Amino acid sequence: IKDYIWQLQLNFLVQYSNKLLLPDNPERCTSRMCVLGATGFMSGKHSWTVEVGHDKDWFVGVARESIKRKTTTFLSPEEAYLLLSFWSFWAGVWDFV
Repeated sequence: IKDYIWQLQLNFLVQYSNKLLLPDNPERCTSRMCVLGATGFMSGKHSWTVEVGHDKDWFVGVARESIKRKTTTFLSPEEAYLLLSFWSFWAGVWDFV
């Protein structure tokens, strides 16, 4: 069995601005202010380089395709999120159970 290395580079720039009128398709997350990538994966090793700037509050992570996109949920492993976060001088790491 050979080991394959896949390199994926996603560049997102998120800025606060006036709300845009976007179609309410099933894939769009409307319950939180977030960016969702379109590329999924089932296995393997994946890595990202993320710049969070000088903001004191941020979250970065991955989510299963099955997340609830239209209702507000707690960003937890039980709701299919894996997050690394920093807010107001407290850091937290959640992992899928």
